This record gives sequence, structure tokens and C-alpha cells, in this order.
Amino acid sequence: MHAENPARDAHVVIAFPRIHNVLIDENGPVNYAIALGTFVVLMIAIAVASRYGPLVSRLRRKRDASQASEVDLYLLHQIERTFVPLAYVGGLFIAASTLHLDGADRHALRAVTIVVGAWALVRIGLGMFRLGLVGYVARNGSSATNIRAFAPFVSVLAWGFASVFVLDDLGFHVSAIVAGLGIGGVAVALAAQSLLKDWFGYIAIVSDRPFEIGQFIQVGTDYIGTVDAIGVRSTRMRSLSGEEVTIPNNDVATARLRNYTRMKERRIVFTFTVSHATSQAHLEALPALVKAAVEAQDRVRFDRAHWLSITDAGFVYENVYYVQSPEYNVYMDVQNAINLAIVAALRAEAIDLAGPSLSVN
Repeated sequence: MHAENPARDAHVVIAFPRIHNVLIDENGPVNYAIALGTFVVLMIAIAVASRYGPLVSRLRRKRDASQASEVDLYLLHQIERTFVPLAYVGGLFIAASTLHLDGADRHALRAVTIVVGAWALVRIGLGMFRLGLVGYVARNGSSATNIRAFAPFVSVLAWGFASVFVLDDLGFHVSAIVAGLGIGGVAVALAAQSLLKDWFGYIAIVSDRPFEIGQFIQVGTDYIGTVDAIGVRSTRMRSLSGEEVTIPNNDVATARLRNYTRMKERRIVFTFTVSHATSQAHLEALPALVKAAVEAQDRVRFDRAHWLSITDAGFVYENVYYVQSPEYNVYMDVQNAINLAIVAALRAEAIDLAGPSLSVN
């Protein structure tokens, strides 16, 4: 039996510090070989599955053939950008679990797990949010460009909450940070009150969809024209006279709006007055004369024609019909043709117009 030699042992520790660390950490070469082998095998398996797996291969084929739906693209994006990196980190975690870890190592591994888990959950949640947003747009026929414009705000909120959660779970005191952010948020809100109103107005416009780009609308009693763009702060319109009008979104969201593009048909009421000398037979025949003039036009639906009232100028007839088009120019073309037909019929019957010859409302 050899006697212990402390001087020699100290010399070994100094000469071979790495081997000494392995031994005192209770992880021998075999432990590290097992951990390394586990890590390599898992990395290869994940790489093969992410490239040649049946689900991934099918989704990529559909994408390359331009046959992928929004759900297919979402799944492929999440697999490539979230689940594969998460699987690599999980493989590292499994490999590290085969080693004997002390308290500090376990704490570090737990911290990595929390950070990666929060990252994956936020990415998956934001992906589902965007997918639902696109589905909502597709179902309601709105423009995806405007809907997606406020997605960055949701992303900032999600990452902010995730960061606070991670820091709190890792033992950092976030109460002071949250309080500071609260005070700073109040100050920013007071300083940017107008901008916030316009932003909330933008959210109301995009979510409620009272109009879309390219539609002809009237905002309140002051603005009428075609919508050119819907921004986060303002809405731009092209007026009838040609100039571009920029209106803050808060004003648009709180004003009374008329969307003429969404009319299925336009109700038209017009009147004309014939002289007091018009005979009884002609007075009785006038509704049929107006009906014939209206029904001779395309894309119209006749409603009624009546002798409305007697005035000092003559006998007033009120007439109603519908133009089955929201286009203003179509309505004007139809009304022009009806006016010509009525005047021609009145002259053919020798019926005189009295007072203001014709008014259209």
C-alpha cells in the first residue's frame, strides 16, 4: 500500500486542470461521451425530420406548386422558424440532462428553458393571431394591407409582456420597471393624445370596415370623394374636383359616413309641372307616359308616378324609380334619357310644362 502524497496530488491538479474539473464535477469521460452522442443523434434526427418529414415535404410541395392555403403556409413557417429551433434547444437540454449538474448549472439550464419557451410561445401566438387576421380579412372581403398594419403594435405588446414574465421568473425585480413604464406611459399618452386618438380611430375603421380603398364615400357634410389610402394616422381621399384631402382618423371614425359604392340601387325622385290648361284625359295619361319613359331604359326599376299637388304654377307630378347601379354617372345617363323621353312625349301630346319646367332631387 502506497502512502498518500499530497504534494504529488497538487502537482497533478495543476498540470491537468481540465481532467481535474471533470472528476470533481462527477462527470467522467463516459458521461460526456453519452451526452455528446445523445446530442449528435438528436441533431441528426431533427435535421432529417425537418427536411424529409412527410408533413414538411407535403407542405413544401404545395407551396412550390402555389397550391398552399394560408393555414399551410402558417404551419410551414412555424415548423421552419419556431419548432425546428425549439427542437434543437430541446435536444441540447436532453443531452445536458444526462450529465450530473450542480445547482448553478441547473439554474442556468432552467433560465435557458424559460427564455426559449417564452420565445416559442410568443412566436406561435403571434403566428396564430396573424393567421386569424388573414382569415377574417378573407371572409369579410377587406383589404389585408390595412388589417396587417397594426400587427406590429400587437407584436410589441406580446414581446413586452413576455420579457416582463421572463425577467420576473428569473428572479429580477420588475416591479420598479413596470412602475416606471406606467408613469412613462401616462406621460407619453398625455403628450401624444392626438396621435393616440387617430390610432384608435384607425383601429375602429379597420375593424368595423365602413369603407375600403377605392370606394366613393362622404365624410360628414364637408368631404366627398374616393378613398385613396387608409393610414395609421389619417385617411386620404380624392375629391370630385381632383385634389387630395387628408382627414385625421379620429375625425373619420366619429363622423357620419355615407358609402355610395355599397349601394345596391339608387332611389331617384323627380318632379315636373304641367300647366293648368292640361286636359283631364292628359292628366290621367301622364303616369303611364312617365312609366313608359322610365321602363324604356336599361338597369332601372320603375316604382310609381302620381299627380302630387296643385300649385299656382300648375299641376305637379312626382315620380320615383330605382337605378340598379351605385355609379353616379350611370344614374345621370339614365335621368338624362328619361328627361328627353318625357319632353318628347309631352310635345307629341301638345302638353305644356308650367313654371320651373323640371326639377330633379
